[in-house]
Amino acid sequence: MAENKFEWTTRNKGILAGAAVLLILVLSFAFLAFGGKKPAPDYTGLWETHDKQWVYVDKGEIDTDYTGAVTGLIDRVEDTYYVNHGEVDLGYTGLGASEEGWVYFSKGVLDDTFTGFAQGGSDWYWVDGGAVDQTYTGVRQGTINGETTWWRVEDGRADPTYSGVTKTKEGIWVFKNGKLDSSYNGIQKLNSDWLYFTKGKQDKNYKGVALNENGVWYVQNGKVDFDYNGKVTHLGRTYKVKGGVVGNGKAVYLTFDDGPGQYTEELLGILAHHKVKATFFVTGFFKNYLDCLEKEAQAGHTIGVHTYTHDYEKIYKSEKAYWDDFEQMEKVIEQHTGKRVNVFRFPGGSSNAISKKYKEGIMTDLVKTANKKGLVYFDWNVLSGDSGNTKDSDKIYKNIVKGCARHTYSVVLCHDIHDFTVNAMDKTIAKLLKEGYVILPLDATSPTVHQHVNN
Repeated sequence: MAENKFEWTTRNKGILAGAAVLLILVLSFAFLAFGGKKPAPDYTGLWETHDKQWVYVDKGEIDTDYTGAVTGLIDRVEDTYYVNHGEVDLGYTGLGASEEGWVYFSKGVLDDTFTGFAQGGSDWYWVDGGAVDQTYTGVRQGTINGETTWWRVEDGRADPTYSGVTKTKEGIWVFKNGKLDSSYNGIQKLNSDWLYFTKGKQDKNYKGVALNENGVWYVQNGKVDFDYNGKVTHLGRTYKVKGGVVGNGKAVYLTFDDGPGQYTEELLGILAHHKVKATFFVTGFFKNYLDCLEKEAQAGHTIGVHTYTHDYEKIYKSEKAYWDDFEQMEKVIEQHTGKRVNVFRFPGGSSNAISKKYKEGIMTDLVKTANKKGLVYFDWNVLSGDSGNTKDSDKIYKNIVKGCARHTYSVVLCHDIHDFTVNAMDKTIAKLLKEGYVILPLDATSPTVHQHVNN
């Protein structure tokens, strides 16, 4: 019995000792947190700990789960502060939750003067007077991810999925992926009107020719004039207009690759005779004729890069090899014209599979990089046949006329390094003009006619 009593007493002493240690730890935490002064059990609000840290207390205990706005006194200054997991964060700038909704903090303090975009999680919100305006839908100018422009807002949140036309009191705008499409020039439909846009905003001062997927149109006062009958002069060429439709309502883009060469100057004379503009995708292959670049630019034709060497084995062995060669041609163009260009054509087109022989997936990579660089590439949807199918000028003429009849806008592949191609151009252009086609040069806003990338 004496032995059992001793064992029982020892166990209880151990329990009491453990309880004493736990009590000491609790008291120590209270002292560390509250400096020996603990908030009352019913206290809720901001509290300063012994080490001058401000915390949020809910019913006498630090609420480490709470993140958001709390109104209270800090150093005798009453304001609304940002609390992060129970601690006041005076270094925080951004959005935080409050009973009224999302509000904006600057260095941990509510900033009711802030108006602009602020990030909350992965989204951006429009803040007006320090609070997210969840009732607002429209457009706002501001900065998101370092980019300052006009943005589409839906219920207070920037909408990165929105693409289309939006009418505001400031004007009518074209948006793409949630932001103003400042590169857009062309026609968009709004209700029953077809409006003309320059740099993404309706241009009420524009008067002239414009096109969309439905045809070629006469524009004045910022929209297609379906009532207009008469004539319009565009790029030095005069076309008939009926019911707002220019010519036969179809556009042709004559493009010439691989030059300049020995027949380029003759071609420039033919184009000048007919008062039409074309597009030249040029190389540095024929060095004795590079002075034609200056003549092409002076005549108002479009110049685009077709690489310097046009050597598939060289340019398609790596991305670096391609862009180095591309840059070499850019410098040549700039040397002769005073300007760099932002349009180009891949040798063999974007769909060429020959490049796979030199590097798997190179065309897919080049297309992605071109988009990142802001460069626009063009393929074609009409073949003249001069790249191996025929050397007969009459056959080239027939191929082009027949091919253009199939499309609202035709991008025609030709080569100005062939005499049989240049010999076909006078007859071809005369026929196209007689049938009412509008012949235009390409630019970065023209229909791109991209083919399927096969490598």
